[in-house]
Amino acid sequence: MSQEAVALKKVLTRTDLMSHAIGSVIGAGIFSTLPIAIGMTGRSAALAFILAAIIIIISLVPRILVNGTVRLNGGTYAHLGLFGYKRLAGSFIIISIIANISISWYAITFAQYFTSLFPGLNVNLVAGVCLTIFTITNLMGIKEASKLQNLMVLILIVSMGIFCLYGFPHIDKNFFEMKEFIPNGPMGILTAAGMLTFACSGADGIIPLSPEAKNPTKDIPWCIIVSTLAVAGIYAIMAVVASGVFPLEKVMNQPLSLVASEIMPKPLYLFFIVGGACFALVTSLNSQIGWVTKPILKACNDGWFPSFLGKVNEKYKTPHNLIIALYILGILPIVTGVDLDFIAGTSVFTNRFTDFMIATTIVSIPKVIPEEWKSSRYYISEGKLRAFAVLAIATSLFSSYLTLRGLSTKAMLINLGMLGCALMFGVLRMKTGKVHMDVLYEKAE
Repeated sequence: MSQEAVALKKVLTRTDLMSHAIGSVIGAGIFSTLPIAIGMTGRSAALAFILAAIIIIISLVPRILVNGTVRLNGGTYAHLGLFGYKRLAGSFIIISIIANISISWYAITFAQYFTSLFPGLNVNLVAGVCLTIFTITNLMGIKEASKLQNLMVLILIVSMGIFCLYGFPHIDKNFFEMKEFIPNGPMGILTAAGMLTFACSGADGIIPLSPEAKNPTKDIPWCIIVSTLAVAGIYAIMAVVASGVFPLEKVMNQPLSLVASEIMPKPLYLFFIVGGACFALVTSLNSQIGWVTKPILKACNDGWFPSFLGKVNEKYKTPHNLIIALYILGILPIVTGVDLDFIAGTSVFTNRFTDFMIATTIVSIPKVIPEEWKSSRYYISEGKLRAFAVLAIATSLFSSYLTLRGLSTKAMLINLGMLGCALMFGVLRMKTGKVHMDVLYEKAE
């Protein structure tokens, strides 16, 4: 059993993991992508959400099968290393560290929503306080962070439920009229679904929490599937309300607050903005701080980085040095005013490249973990494995294509340059002989 798996507390229940999964999926994406989806495919945006969820789950099949069979010690990092992509595992850590500067984006966007309700407050100050609060919470232990997450997710779901409840009585009786329901035909739905995969993804963020889960092989796959479908279902209902109350031309590419302000009393409207938009951001922030350090912790113990970074606090059983380092990485853009939208886009393609590599591992499961696979509740024949491999590879390539379409030439070059640097790090660090990737998984209990 690995050193870090012993040091971390195995305290997370299915409820805790479910809250982290829902918090990871529900983010500001719904508030920005839903109006765009309505513009793409009209009132059939609800169908596009369901299709997007199905695409996401298919792309996550490799992760679901492996995490339903063994307890991974290090999330995607451990997955890549387990299946022979050890140099790429080191590269992934570099990509992950850069990508997770997005915690700044969550904090700043929260501050923008919050200060719009309370004018006069300094956006950067509010963002800094927000990031500090959730950093301290995670320093006190994953269970404490999960208790706060459970409460925030409950408020988040209630606020979205109120939006739907107040909206349904106002839905146009001619909702299914073809001109407004599917104005751009089947391709409109497919295009919107591709774009909405962004809003429906994120549940696999709980995979790095496996070392702290009580029963990861049962709970993690279940939470990934159920949370993705449940959130997509909530989004679909919200799409019906957002597109069905007013004529399409009035709501296309317009913020959800437009419809909410018309159908909800002022106090409930404010609750929707705080409990919906603001809590969608901070639940993602809290969850990300909780899971992002776990692969890096494993990488420190394996020799990719200095071992002192991987120290675990004896009292709280948290990787305090890594959490503090992440806090510093997150606070810098808040203080300096870096363009976070551009930074957030610089690692998108590299993450899709990782998804492709993960997809290719399905067919190797019986060879790499044969005994565990035979006793797995997710065991399927090699023929079905190959079929799922084709689907997973196809969806990862499709997502990569959609990602590249949305990148500027400059962003594309930065993505490729960063990928090249990360790959070089993986190769050069492995050559030093200091990397020893041991105990990447544990058998299911």
